[in-house]
Amino acid sequence: MNIHRSFKIFTFTIFISIGIGTILIINHINNTQSTDLSQLTIDDMKLDTQIDVRNYTVNNRIVMKNHRIYTKDNKHYLTFKVNKSNHYLKGITLVKDTKIETNFNANIDGDI
Repeated sequence: MNIHRSFKIFTFTIFISIGIGTILIINHINNTQSTDLSQLTIDDMKLDTQIDVRNYTVNNRIVMKNHRIYTKDNKHYLTFKVNKSNHYLKGITLVKDTKIETNFNANIDGDI
C-alpha cells in the first residue's frame, strides 16, 4: 500500500512539472519571438489612434464585418485597416516601398 501511494505522488509530481515547464517555455517563446509594434509609426500613423477617414479613400472591393480598408490617394502602397464604428486604426500594410518614414530612423526592406 505504501508503494502505491508513493507512485501516485511521483506521477502527480511529474505531471505538475511538465505543466509548469510548458508554461515557462510558452512564456519564453512569446517574450523572445514577438515584436511590440505599439510605438511604431509609419508615415506619421500609429496603431490604436483615431483617424479622419475623410482624408482617405475607402477600398470597397474588400468587405469586412467590423473594419474598412483605406488608402491615401497619393500612396497606394500604404493601406490602413480601420474600425468601422470608432475610426481607430487597427492595422497598417506597406507593400513595395522602401522610402517610407518611420519613427526609428530605419529603412524597411520588405513588406510589412
